Amino acid sequence: MNVLTNVTVTYLDQNNNPLSSPLPNPFITGSQVLKVRVTINTVTACSFDSTVQFIVSDLPEAFPVPVSLTTVSDDETDPALQEWKIWV
Repeated sequence: MNVLTNVTVTYLDQNNNPLSSPLPNPFITGSQVLKVRVTINTVTACSFDSTVQFIVSDLPEAFPVPVSLTTVSDDETDPALQEWKIWV
């Protein structure tokens, strides 16, 4: 908590189930909102509540590129005359 000392941090998942504190690293999760409570452990204890929203997107999909799109050059039979144009 950087400059805060003598504090307790608690986390609850979206179903109000307690999570470990500190959260594991890496914290593997899907999209969800965590509730966070920071309690200052003094005689006049007070708490601060907030949320942390995790937004997890689908992984990008990769598709193979046809060889014909990456290896076609001009049709000169003499290599000295080829312009090495790639057609995409």
